[in-house]
Amino acid sequence: MRNLVFILCFIFSGSALASILDDLKKTPATKYEVGVVRLEVGAMMLSKNLEGKSAGEGGVKFKGARVDENPGSVEFVFMVESRAKDISEELCQVMKNKFDEQGVIEEMKKDVWPGLSDSQYAALGEEFFLTVELVSKENSAFTLSCK
Repeated sequence: MRNLVFILCFIFSGSALASILDDLKKTPATKYEVGVVRLEVGAMMLSKNLEGKSAGEGGVKFKGARVDENPGSVEFVFMVESRAKDISEELCQVMKNKFDEQGVIEEMKKDVWPGLSDSQYAALGEEFFLTVELVSKENSAFTLSCK
């Protein structure tokens, strides 16, 4: 008798689950939403794989990455950690230039939103950009960002 009740519960719960999945399949995701999810997964993977590794001279280390959505723009933020006394606009710009020279943002645009035209990628460049955030080792509330 217990087995029969268990089997009936399993059968009915499976059909309820299938209808929920069917409903979810009918809800389309926009290319924007899918792209942001890809960026967030990429940021999480970068954070996990690179945290604590050297990001430059003078003890600068990779701290993490995140995605910031703002009205009209999306930022991919690389966070690097340095001593508070070394944090400056100059260091921030040096770190930003390193990422820019490697073509990180151009590569990301094409990986995250494939199939766009050249003019669409150019327009996307005005709304999707890379930010470097320097974070103090001594006080994580002390930060400096450059775009």
